[in-house]
Amino acid sequence: MHPPSPMAPFFELLVARIEKGGDDAVHEFRLHFQRGVKYLMARQLGPDRANELAQDVLSDVIEAIRNGEICEPERLDGYVRAVVQRMIAFEVNAFRRLAGPSPVRKDDLASAYRVLRSLPSRDREILVRFYSQEQPEEQICRELALTAAQFRVIKNRAKDQFAGHRRTFDR
Repeated sequence: MHPPSPMAPFFELLVARIEKGGDDAVHEFRLHFQRGVKYLMARQLGPDRANELAQDVLSDVIEAIRNGEICEPERLDGYVRAVVQRMIAFEVNAFRRLAGPSPVRKDDLASAYRVLRSLPSRDREILVRFYSQEQPEEQICRELALTAAQFRVIKNRAKDQFAGHRRTFDR
């Protein structure tokens, strides 16, 4: 087990302030972690995707803090890093599933990222939730306020767009 970070007292106080609902503490948290999170993600996913996902990571950690899920606030930096690593792994696996069963080269994966990023956010969310997270259609429809018909139209349109772009890097 690693000793706590020299920042441990700062992290403990910051977590306590966020738990109490302090917006200034949330802002301070974002300022402290945003750059490092973007850097770690950009190395694996590229700068564009890192910018998008960094906000998701920070929001997820803030929500975990507010829900009292941080057991060791003095190790907040390690918790943030673990969330980043899980998000990167999730993204890489999502694109591999969408790219099909054939082996995926690094440049193919980069092309797949670009294609998925080019899709409207709702289309992208449906593809990722359905194919990568393997969420049931009913759950996605309920959470996104879609009918089954709307879901199928959006999913098929997004899948067709992705497949059409995929053909360009399969050549």
